[in-house]
Amino acid sequence: MFADGKIEPKWIDYRGRKITVVKVNDYWETKIGGELIRHYLVSDGKASYELMYNWETLRWTFARVANQAECG
Repeated sequence: MFADGKIEPKWIDYRGRKITVVKVNDYWETKIGGELIRHYLVSDGKASYELMYNWETLRWTFARVANQAECG
């Protein structure tokens, strides 16, 4: 999950499938309940997904399929 000293997702476990992240399209930070969350918009080359990383708990959360039209 580390690339060039940065935290970035490399793969996703989605519905029992391991999906390789080929590109981080964007990221931004928000606060949820006082905790700092970094959101990542990533792609596997076929579909886009939003992931969240909680800086307080150091845990990843799958947020949503961001582009369902390409998911099939």
